[in-house]
Amino acid sequence: HRQHASTIRAAGHSWVQASGVEGVTSLRLTLSEDADVASRRHTVRLYFCEPADLVRGQRVMDVAIQGQTVLTGFDISATAQPEQRGVVREFHDVAIKDTLDIRLDAVRGTPVLSGVEVLVTD
Repeated sequence: HRQHASTIRAAGHSWVQASGVEGVTSLRLTLSEDADVASRRHTVRLYFCEPADLVRGQRVMDVAIQGQTVLTGFDISATAQPEQRGVVREFHDVAIKDTLDIRLDAVRGTPVLSGVEVLVTD
């Protein structure tokens, strides 16, 4: 999905939430190709926005990072409405060695994701 950033109400990065992918179920980001890299701690921010005119309960998902469920029953339609608000969920102390794995499991509707931000914290 894609829309103009001026239509998104977000604190900060509305340009990130103005686009995204619908129907994504998993995402693997390679942060290092060095096999000897040590695991480090990170903050992971996931950016969301509801691209359709859906109501509460029509797009619900569970989200896992590195195999651990971090959001259960996350209802982006309820959270991002009524005014096309961008939504950020932040997760601290995520151990990542070389790849970050994100899984989005549909409870109802199709998952949607607008962006991922990864910050080293140690």
